[in-house]
Amino acid sequence: MLAGFAVANYPLVGFSGAAVGIAFLVFLADSLHLVRRSVQRTRLNVWFYGLAVLSLLGGIVLGEMVAFGGLSSQTIGLARLAHLHLNLVGFATLTIVGTMQNLFPTVANTKLYSDRLAIAAFIALPLGMLGLVDGFFLAQPLVQMAAGVLLLVGATAYGWNILRTWLGAGTRTSTPVLHLLCRTGWLILTMAGGLFLAWNNRTDPPLYPVGTAHLMGYSHMALVGFVLQTIMGALSHLLPIILALHRTKSQKKRQPYLEKLTGLIEQGKWTQLVLLNLGTATMMWWGLSSGIFGLRAVTTLVSLWISAGLLVAALGLFVVKIVRLLSSHAPDHNPEL
Repeated sequence: MLAGFAVANYPLVGFSGAAVGIAFLVFLADSLHLVRRSVQRTRLNVWFYGLAVLSLLGGIVLGEMVAFGGLSSQTIGLARLAHLHLNLVGFATLTIVGTMQNLFPTVANTKLYSDRLAIAAFIALPLGMLGLVDGFFLAQPLVQMAAGVLLLVGATAYGWNILRTWLGAGTRTSTPVLHLLCRTGWLILTMAGGLFLAWNNRTDPPLYPVGTAHLMGYSHMALVGFVLQTIMGALSHLLPIILALHRTKSQKKRQPYLEKLTGLIEQGKWTQLVLLNLGTATMMWWGLSSGIFGLRAVTTLVSLWISAGLLVAALGLFVVKIVRLLSSHAPDHNPEL
């Protein structure tokens, strides 16, 4: 797919996207089976997953239509926006939100603060996503704004639920908890940013000129601030547990080994968190600076390089932790296995 975009070969992009969709469907049945067997599953998160899958399939269909020229030139730009938001908001966000209703309380060693707030998020987020896609196809900024309000309401309900859960938690400052807490804030900021873009586009030309740099800063707020931190937080919690379970058969030795792995994850956590979140914020400032001062301005270029340095440093620190984690042998580990 990346090669197809690089050489502007959109049929190659289309076939690659179809392959990704088929690969996902292959393991979808196994994933749903695991969800049903989960001791912490709820009807709510299963519905989240179902809507997420429907969004992904809709996004793939739109992507295939764009790639193979099945749309008119007037609608292709709007279809791309709908395709992007179905995948990121409909699939990725709903999957993450549904999972976090169970995972975050587990990581934080507490119970979810409010089932009502969870239901409010479940109602508002899918409806907002559906309205947003309709607003794109209708080319109606007012519809997009109404959908943006619903998405912001859903994200705020979810964020408040996570915050109150964190305040009542037994574990507040572990690396996984802090990553998952921070990315909740970035989700709300992303929804607010999308609402501003819809409001800004209600006039032609827009009141505030929005260029590629603005959109890149906005998209990275979602991809790095929200999605990447979710992955880092989940891995920081799950990987030590998985390694301890699979590498140590002795119950007596397993707990000390798990504590050792958890200690590796906790090393340098504040540096990692500050670098990642500050790098994401600086990426946002790069987008704003490009509109205020121009792409070639010293302020814009400096913010771009600072952001890149901070993000690379944060990811490098995390990768080093993962390597150390994987190379840490259990007490009864057999290298020949």
